[in-house]
Amino acid sequence: MKIRLKPLWSKLGITLARERPERMKRQGRPIDPEFLPTEKLFRRYQRTHIVGGAFTGVGLSFDDAPSVNRAKYSEAGDVLFSEAEEEFAGWGVLSWESRQIPTPLPEPPEQPRFNIGSMHVPLENNYAHSELHCARLNTEEYCEPDKGIRKILRATLGQRATIEIEAEI
Repeated sequence: MKIRLKPLWSKLGITLARERPERMKRQGRPIDPEFLPTEKLFRRYQRTHIVGGAFTGVGLSFDDAPSVNRAKYSEAGDVLFSEAEEEFAGWGVLSWESRQIPTPLPEPPEQPRFNIGSMHVPLENNYAHSELHCARLNTEEYCEPDKGIRKILRATLGQRATIEIEAEI
């Protein structure tokens, strides 16, 4: 019989403080703009984001650049880490290889052109933090892609996602 202690402790009001692993901390390390084509990018997801065994992309919002962790400085489970009350217990982790991020994006002639790619944006408490960064051609500033481009991105990334850790919720 398998006993799941964390839910039981939660029910009883028992919490354990988690300390962030040292490898996750930035500690003055510089931005690393180079991504190898096969480098994995990790993102957390919920089971409701999977339909027919595939990631639907519904968990990807483009209001801001979607956050990922790069495998060069991270383990898949790091995207589930939380020191705060915010819990990711039961969430899963999926990945894409850097080369699987579509760029430049296809478009009808009337829409602007976009590039999307991996961008290392380290945080003090998460050196591996990166973004799926979308910008109009010949600019570097993030912009939310148009509705049609978002649809293409969700579909393409959904087809290319690999489940690293299965979600329970």
